[in-house]
Amino acid sequence: MRFNTETLGAYKFLRLKRIARFGYGDTLTADDREEGEIQVYGSNGPFDNHSKANTFGPVIVIGRKGACGKLNFSNDPVFAVDTTFIIDKRHTKANLKFLYYSLGVMGLDELSDDSVVPGLSREKAYRSLMPHQPIETQHLIADFLDHKTILIDRLIKKKQKKIKLLDEYKQAIIHQAVTGRIDVRTGQPYPDYKPSGIEWLGDVPEHWEVFRLGQIGRFFKGNGGTKADESKDGIPCIRYGDIYTQYQFFITESRSYVAANLWPEYTPIKYGDVLFAASGETMEDIGKSAVNLMYGSACCGGDVIVLRLFIDMNLRYIGYAADCPASIRQKSLMGRGFTVVHIYHSKLKYLVIAVPPVSEQTAIADFLDNTLANIVKITDHTKRQIELIREYRNRLIADAVTGRIDVREAAEGLRQTNSVTCDDEAISTPSEQHY
Repeated sequence: MRFNTETLGAYKFLRLKRIARFGYGDTLTADDREEGEIQVYGSNGPFDNHSKANTFGPVIVIGRKGACGKLNFSNDPVFAVDTTFIIDKRHTKANLKFLYYSLGVMGLDELSDDSVVPGLSREKAYRSLMPHQPIETQHLIADFLDHKTILIDRLIKKKQKKIKLLDEYKQAIIHQAVTGRIDVRTGQPYPDYKPSGIEWLGDVPEHWEVFRLGQIGRFFKGNGGTKADESKDGIPCIRYGDIYTQYQFFITESRSYVAANLWPEYTPIKYGDVLFAASGETMEDIGKSAVNLMYGSACCGGDVIVLRLFIDMNLRYIGYAADCPASIRQKSLMGRGFTVVHIYHSKLKYLVIAVPPVSEQTAIADFLDNTLANIVKITDHTKRQIELIREYRNRLIADAVTGRIDVREAAEGLRQTNSVTCDDEAISTPSEQHY
């Protein structure tokens, strides 16, 4: 965000170099760290502890390399490493919290230099305009924003907790449906159960079967070029990264394409194929799957494992079953590796799912489609609320530090009461028409 000085009337702005200097952090190798309680800060924030500090407290730590322009604030002294800039009482006469809020709306991440390894340009930052307020006003604005941002951040955490609970609820419903814990047609357990022979699965409905994936389909490995082959149109192409970021259980459209002349270099996939990501970052995420429900020609790249079914199954049911919580746990035990985790079809073929008759598969899929759609709708609405709250937070900070709103009287009142509460009445979610 840039301060528009043309619309700010008589509010005073100065170049940052007249308000503060950027100090440099220091080199601290892993071998040089000593056990202690001083937090070590890099561009992304605290990541270790050390016995000594190289700043006073409070201090602003600014990402210089890596997370360019990212801001962190600590009331206590810290050790800032050499990928950061620092501002403490040695580098400014301004109120440090006021300065922190002001820097946060400057767009420091856009002030990169042109070196081989891009980083925050101190000289460009120094030339940027900063709001200037009398020091006592800075104190009042900082107090006001501290109070308000605490309320806002707590509200955001409440919304994020709601999203987490909704996801857990969604996973529980899927697990109960595809393992036969409940009959979705009645909402009650099935009348009769039998041992599945699988310890983690326990008992399954009497008339259900238990299959390994290798018993219901044939596995083969995807093959293809790199993302450099992508084009705006052509043949739809599914890559392993897309399975993590774009698809939840089903693939209904592609956002990635390869030119038709390159298609022979890729593995063709069919409607109904189950695609598994063969590599990932964590054991918990490895082997994420989605069923291809796109008609027509399509292909997949490398690091994708394809399961082509040779028995009749409801495709939506297999989509839920192949990536339900029970399947995720199994796949996490099949993964191999450290920095990059891999899973192989020679392991995936032993993944166990419970399989009801096709008519029940369809009933379960219909039930999950409807139930999860409602949960997703609530989740998406809550995420949008968080976006609006964050927009409101940023606007409030910008308006306060530039003087668009006068917060002095409110800040004086906060100093007298010295209290902070948080509920949905203390700060309400901004509505979309505000933006």
